Formats: sequence, C-alpha cells, structure tokens
Amino acid sequence: MAYDHEMQPQTGNDQTTVADSKLFWERRGYLEIALACVCFLAFVSASTFGFVYDDREQVLDNPYIQSWKYLARDLTSDAWAQTNGHTIKYYRPAVVSWMRMNYTLFGTKAAGWHLTTVLLHVLATVLVFRLALRLLHSRWQALIAGLAFAVHPAHVESVAWVCGAVDPLFSIFFLASLLCYLNWREQHSSGWMAGSLVLAFLAMLAKEPGITLPAVVFAYALIFGNSAGGDKDGAGRGLRAAVVNATPFALVGLVYLGLRHFALTTPSPVVVSGATALRTLPGLLLFYLRLVAWPVGLTVFYDRQYLEHITLGGFWLPLLALALVAVILILLLGRSGQRKESFFSAAFALLVLCPVLWVRWFASDDFVHDRYLYLPIAGFAMLLAIVVGKLGGKAAPGWIAPQRQLLAVGAITVPLLIGTAMLQTCWANDLLLWAHCFKVAPHNVRVLNNLACSLAEQSEYQRAVPLFQEILLQNPNDARAQGNLGYMYYRMGSLPQAAEYLSHAVQLNPSDAHSMLYLGITYYKLGSRAPAEAVLQRAITLDPSARGAHLVLSVVLEQRGDLAGAIRETSTEAAYYPAEQLVERLNRLRAGDPTAK
Repeated sequence: MAYDHEMQPQTGNDQTTVADSKLFWERRGYLEIALACVCFLAFVSASTFGFVYDDREQVLDNPYIQSWKYLARDLTSDAWAQTNGHTIKYYRPAVVSWMRMNYTLFGTKAAGWHLTTVLLHVLATVLVFRLALRLLHSRWQALIAGLAFAVHPAHVESVAWVCGAVDPLFSIFFLASLLCYLNWREQHSSGWMAGSLVLAFLAMLAKEPGITLPAVVFAYALIFGNSAGGDKDGAGRGLRAAVVNATPFALVGLVYLGLRHFALTTPSPVVVSGATALRTLPGLLLFYLRLVAWPVGLTVFYDRQYLEHITLGGFWLPLLALALVAVILILLLGRSGQRKESFFSAAFALLVLCPVLWVRWFASDDFVHDRYLYLPIAGFAMLLAIVVGKLGGKAAPGWIAPQRQLLAVGAITVPLLIGTAMLQTCWANDLLLWAHCFKVAPHNVRVLNNLACSLAEQSEYQRAVPLFQEILLQNPNDARAQGNLGYMYYRMGSLPQAAEYLSHAVQLNPSDAHSMLYLGITYYKLGSRAPAEAVLQRAITLDPSARGAHLVLSVVLEQRGDLAGAIRETSTEAAYYPAEQLVERLNRLRAGDPTAK
C-alpha cells in the first residue's frame, strides 16, 4: 500500500481526501520537515549545557572512546569497561562506537555532543511520525503522534544529557527496523527483510530493550495478519503466521545474546527476588503511566522502594487502577475503526517497556528513570492520536481536522512544550541537576550523594558534609559515601580524615579503584610511601586506566630509586593520557635526572 494518498481522519464531518487536497501538510515531506524543526527548537538550548552526571566517566575519563584502535574491543567488553564502579553489566557496542565518533569530531567540547544528541532525537521523532503514518493512514494523526513524542518532558533526560543519547540512538535503529519490516510485508523484497534484520541487530547492540523487537513483530503480525509467507490463502491471521514473521528476528536476538554472553563474562548480580519484582510491578507500571499522562515532578531518581510485602496501597490498588485503565481503553477504542491500530500501539508501548519492569538487577534507589519511557512513549503517542481522532466537531473549510481535535492537540502539546523547556534548564550543570533532584526526591541516597559531590566540587564543603553524614547515619556501611567523603577531605587538605574515610571505603568495597587511588595518594602525601605503593598497585590492578594512578606510582618508585619502574609507569600513563608534561618527565627519567618530579 502506498501512503502518498492517505485518507483524512475518518472522524467528525471531514470527508476530504488527500487526493483532492492541495494543502501543504498533505505534500510528502512537508510535515516531516515542520515536525523536525519544532523538535529541534524545543531542545536546541541543550547545546549550551556542559557534561553532567555519568558524562565524566563515559566521556571525559574514558580512554576507550579516544581512539579507533579500540573499535573491535567494543564487541567483547562491557560498555562501562573503563571503570569498575558499576555492578550492572551493559553490552552496548553501538553506543560506544557512537561516543567514539563524537569524541573524534568534538573532543571534550560539550556543545557538539549535545547537538548530535538533539539531532538523534529529531530523527527518532521523524521515524515515529512515519511509523504512525503507516499504522494509522492519516497524516493528521501521525502529526499528533509525532508532536506528542517530540516535546514530551520525559524525553529531557535522554536528549539534554550526553549519555542519554543511547535512547534515541537505540530507538532510531528499532523504528527503522520496524519500518523496513512493514515494507517487506508489502513488497515481499528480501532486501527490505535484510535491512530490517541488520537494523534490529544494531538496535540490540545499542540498548538491551532492542531484544523486544521480535515480540513487537510477532504482535504486529498477529494483530494485522500476514501478507508474506504463512497461509497461502492470504488470511494468515493466526499464531503460525506471526511465528513465521518473528522467527528471523528471534534468530538475530539469539546471535546478540550469544555475543553478549561471551563479552560479559560475569553476569549482573541479582539484587531482589523474583517475588519482590512481581510485587513491585503493578505500582511501577502505574507510576510510569502517570509519568506519561501527567509528566509533572520529573527527575533523574525517585523516592520509590521495592515492595517487600503485598499491601492494599502498594499492590492491590495499583493493580485495580491498571485494570480500570485497560477497560476504559478497550471500551473507548475497541469498537472504533482503528481497533487493531489501538491494540498494536498499546502492545508496542508495553512490550518495549517490559525489560525495565523486571527489576531484579537494579538497586532500590536506581530502578525508576524517565529515560526508560523514551521509545514506549511512541506507542502511547499513537494511542493519543487515535483518541483525538475520535473527537468530532465542525471542520472549517480548509482545516486539516475538526476544531475539537485542534483544541485538544493545542491543549496537550503546549503544556508539554512548556514543561520540556522548564525541565531542560536543570541539566545545564551538575549542581543545578542534583539540586532539582533533591527537591523531588530528598530521601534518595544517590541524590544526596551526588548533590554533596557537586557542592564539594564548588568548594561548598560546609553544605556537603551534612549530606554525606546523613547518608552514613542511615547506613554507616555505604562504601560510596565513605569514599566520596574521604575524597572531599582529600581536596580540603584534611589528609588524616581523608585516609580514615578512604580506608573504610576500600574495606567495604575492595573493588573501588577510585577510593583506592586517592588513599594511595593520601598515604604518599602523609609520608607513608610503602603503604602508598601497595595501595596504588592494587588500584592499578583494579583499573589500569585510572587517570593519575601510574603517574603517582612512578613518583613513589622514583623516590625509592627504582628508575626503571618509574619510567615504565610514566610511559603507561602517557599511553592512556598523552600530555606534554609526561613526555618531558619521561625524557628526564630516561636521562637519569634525579630531580625529575
């Protein structure tokens, strides 16, 4: 079916067809360009922001994105291989390659990184428009879906944050794969199927929810029937036809899972039981639906906890509310002319969201994020377009839709746009970000820790210390807070206190290379060179690429007369982080200069 001649929404009193219309929005490409412009303008201010949150570890302190010699390594390592601070394993070679490309183009200039992230969101928005157009056969409804997706405030985390680019990147591959699959259904071309499978593989290599694509294809084939393969009579509406369509994508998924298993030699540790995850699920899903329908109070982290016991308010009421929402949608859309489209839109949203609803591997303060809604919002946006399309009313001559629909779109889009503009401002720097998070989630330990770190970096130590102490009051065995408080005392020059807290941190978490590094530096500055050397060696074993570790160790080795070891460690530091000062030091060491520092 060619969609250059889609029909107008089959709602209200508007019976005008595209074939009879000469209006600009019915011309191929015009709406896509307009939508792209709106989307770009909504987020372009992010290009003035700096690096925040995980950007430091993923971009500024990540040697593996600074050279293309590590390209093959992407397929065989964790996306967080540059640090040992993350217990959850992420296999995202496509994202690491994307970051390397950005580093090649922009280095450590944040503006370029932000600009390419915004452009990814623009492209993802256009693809959502094209998918909605293919599904709903209405440029007007596709525009509604595209607008809702483009300016939804829940997208701010994925678009205004450099590391958030993983979501639009993964979504582009996912949506493009699905569109190629739809072309294959119409044209029976092996080229479209091959392209769809390649894009599906890239979606999986970009982010873990890409593995849901076979299920989305299965749902589409089951709901709409099969146009290629399956039953020869063309009906193909049964389970067998859906299995035939989804099987190639499932095989790609198996290849991906095999590569992932090979690359991630140690699995992510299970944090909570399956029973706890099931108890948490209804409330979590309802919370995400609330964020979609009423995106107020959005933040990076939330004050939500796992549900350890079934309760009325935590389990049964959310389950009842979800059932009520499902019944309302079925009654509202089940008898419409777009019933199948409604079912698929809902299935799309829920299937893509499924991986983050099963929270067994996530910490209790880190299992809810706005960014998890990025691609699912495409399904919800199409549902919104279908609901708005049911609104009737008088259509003035030349209007694209009945006035009730126009009012509804304005009433929805304008507040979303305002919310997006307001929320973006907190991503300009770390202090603004964590101050905002503290207002929304003042009891989240990660928020307290990150706000305290941001204050310490601004030398506001008197404000930072109470926050760290509050964390340790709740949990004295919080290794992260112990390490960060010790690092803060190191920066303040309070070396004995720094040594106390840093030593506690490494006792609680022997794999904390950062705390171990600064404990070694602290020992060195306190004159304890033997302990300093031992601790620095352990830090390097844990994280060979830790910035400064090899350099400090080389100084310690030089002072005890081991020039060969000092040269070796200086050379290693220079290999990871080339700098003119390291070259000069290396030359002095090789010349046997005893004054080398």
